[in-house]
Amino acid sequence: MPKMNVVLLPGLWRSNHYWHQFPEHLRRKLPSARVHCPDLPGFGEYCEGYSPSKINEILDLLRGSTWFKRLDRPFLLVGQSIGAMLALEWQSRYPDEVAGCILINVSDKAFPLPFKRFNWRAFFPLFYHWCLPSSALEREQVRLKFTSNMPKFRTSIIHQRTAWHLSFPPKLGNIWRQLIAIGSFHSEEINAVRPLLYINSIHDQWMSPDATDSMCERVPGKRMFHPTAGHDIALDEPAWLSQIVKVWLQSLPPEAATPIRSRL
Repeated sequence: MPKMNVVLLPGLWRSNHYWHQFPEHLRRKLPSARVHCPDLPGFGEYCEGYSPSKINEILDLLRGSTWFKRLDRPFLLVGQSIGAMLALEWQSRYPDEVAGCILINVSDKAFPLPFKRFNWRAFFPLFYHWCLPSSALEREQVRLKFTSNMPKFRTSIIHQRTAWHLSFPPKLGNIWRQLIAIGSFHSEEINAVRPLLYINSIHDQWMSPDATDSMCERVPGKRMFHPTAGHDIALDEPAWLSQIVKVWLQSLPPEAATPIRSRL
């Protein structure tokens, strides 16, 4: 297997800590690869900063970061939710930098039934606790309830996640702007230049799996499903996901690791 950088792009309102054990699983599966877990603008170590309200602007800030300037190309992008939207935008605008993308539970505003794109029974409690006065513990409890289908994780990691929340508190303005970014992202503006693998959870409690199906029809790629995990597959099934990344990376044609001219 060729040496390659793997970049993990986190989901909505998250710091890179929320990948939990997945990066370590991935490093064991891909010992020759370098796994990078950057924070998105306005979150994690950048929580005092600003998050734009458009996917392309978030990408511009990411590519302007110090960690990116030291990164060998091309690299594999693994993104969840908003991170997957960033990965799609990245390979479309800068295909010479990207070998391929693994897109976990991604959707866009072109889904024919926008009111069914998200589970509103999950969205409103999450929105309430994150946008109105609530404790860090309450916010993390409600997030875990709707993003993980493994009850054992909810009790074993809740205090760890609460500590992360307190260490890197997200600003309300950045929360809103990320919501606007995912709400306005449209896949019809994306070209499938590099190999794509869509992964989604059949029993996702946060987002409709049909939204990923619809998106895959517009931006073609391979499909995989997990039968039991929640929205956060990297938390519920890190060993399974790391194996999928390994097998798919091995299946990429040699030319996928060869830079091609950017189509801006």
